[in-house]
Amino acid sequence: SLNKLLTWTEVTKIPLYNINKEYIGLLSFSSDVTESKMIEERLNNIIRKYEHAFEELEVLVLELNHEGFIVFSGGSLLDSMHLDKKDILQKNIIEIIGNSEIEKYLKMASNGTKSNFEINFLNHNLNMKLLPHKEKDEISCLIAILSLPKVQDNE
Repeated sequence: SLNKLLTWTEVTKIPLYNINKEYIGLLSFSSDVTESKMIEERLNNIIRKYEHAFEELEVLVLELNHEGFIVFSGGSLLDSMHLDKKDILQKNIIEIIGNSEIEKYLKMASNGTKSNFEINFLNHNLNMKLLPHKEKDEISCLIAILSLPKVQDNE
């Protein structure tokens, strides 16, 4: 552009053929997607910042949609539990944990109630918090935070 700012354009090109299947031209559409790309970049920066913070804590953080499917995962427990974050995305947490008791906690969180309980997850005893996240007075997702139990001092 004239002011030497980076701009993004999305272009769709469709070849045109006559009834004899001979190429006769090209139909194309373009739209400026610069603003969308800038928003995407900002969101990716936010995600990277929080992923970095999660890696410093001994936690596993999961974002769940209303059906209990994982849409985000992060935290250093991913590695120590030998979980691949890409493998667990779009899987249901009940299916992964293999504990039907979690269903009642998911229902409670979906209705706005925070839950804190212990769970056995892949042969690890963990504390799990389920937190409902609200946007515009509606619960938009659930945040699950799994952490190692705190060791109590016997003094």
